[in-house]
This record gives sequence, C-alpha cells and structure tokens, in this order.
Amino acid sequence: MLGPQKENFATSYDIDLAIPARYTLCFDQGNFAAEIDGTPFSGARFLQAGHHEVQISAGAGRCALIWATAVEKGFSPFSPMAIDN
Repeated sequence: MLGPQKENFATSYDIDLAIPARYTLCFDQGNFAAEIDGTPFSGARFLQAGHHEVQISAGAGRCALIWATAVEKGFSPFSPMAIDN
C-alpha cells in the first residue's frame, strides 16, 4: 500500500522491488493520473527488481502497487478480509 492520496496533490513514492514481475497500480477511489519511472501509467507493466518511483498527479484515496496477476484473478487490496472461524 502506497498510502492515502490527498485529492489533487502530487505525491511521489520511492519503491524497491525484490521480485521482477508485471505490476499494476490499484486505486480505491475514482479516476487518477500516475507515472511509474517517469512514464505515464496506462496499465500493468513489467518492472525489474530494484528501485522505482511512482508519481501520482491526480486522484484521491488509497493506492497500491501490486502484482498484476493478483488483480487479474480478482484480488483487491482494498476488499475487507474474511475472518477464518
């Protein structure tokens, strides 16, 4: 989870990834505009292991950089978790 985004305030996050894979950004509210490593975000992309920068320039709410396959399989980091009984 990258943290809450205050509406219309640019926010930058430095991220270090250990596993090279396809990643995507998930937002829990409305429209957004973002860049990953200076390239406009338009969907899932392969990111190498190492340092990356995510810049969010518009939108509000929580944001997560997440493994793209998890999202494609229906997982959302914003859904409430079921409690095992």
